[in-house]
Amino acid sequence: MQATRTLIGALVGLALGIALLIVFNVNLRLDAWWTFIPVGLVIGLSMRMLASTGNASYLRGGVAALLTGVAATLGPMVSAAIVQSKGPDKVATNVKVAPISEEVADDVDLDAMAKMPERKAIAVGPASSVGAIGARPSKGANPLDYVFLGASVLVAYELGKGAVGKSTGEEEAADESGEGEEAAAEPTEEEPANA
Repeated sequence: MQATRTLIGALVGLALGIALLIVFNVNLRLDAWWTFIPVGLVIGLSMRMLASTGNASYLRGGVAALLTGVAATLGPMVSAAIVQSKGPDKVATNVKVAPISEEVADDVDLDAMAKMPERKAIAVGPASSVGAIGARPSKGANPLDYVFLGASVLVAYELGKGAVGKSTGEEEAADESGEGEEAAAEPTEEEPANA
């Protein structure tokens, strides 16, 4: 039962993390290093909410951390595919061509132009220029990407792991009154100290 809840929490967290990165990259047009932190929060919280038992589970925290890395890898890939499917391969309609003047028409070889293949105009819309995801090649990885990916993995681990076991009220009261291990170490009246 617990493994099933953990698996469901993992899959829900992964789907939400990838969807959040798609929203950041495609809809909000953000390709920033800090976008991994909310992904780690979402994955860690989904693991905690759907699979928490009240005790800390290091395995559940590790799964949440691993899924944050997977979401950080798959999210930009899916975003790039979405942007490229919307991108510049759409053909522009209603393209207006300026008329050629007679002076230019005399200099141009019309027979050579007739033999040239027809070229289609490409409409460049705002969807084709989304951050570093679009058609432009990246100049290299930003070190802040790795720093914030590490921070988001840590956040997901801590949230997915859950709370460490809570102490009971009796243990806290014994610690405050000075009883406990110290009181047990002192000899009582029935036991002689030199025995």
